[in-house]
Amino acid sequence: MVLLDLYSRFERTHDYAMARGWLIFTAMVSSLGELILL
Repeated sequence: MVLLDLYSRFERTHDYAMARGWLIFTAMVSSLGELILL
């Protein structure tokens, strides 16, 4: 049961890291697009 708890906690932090990575990636792409448009 401890292993299962550790796994679920890891999965949650992994999802958070992925979401944060996508947010940073989207921000970079949009800023690059603005630079190209300007």
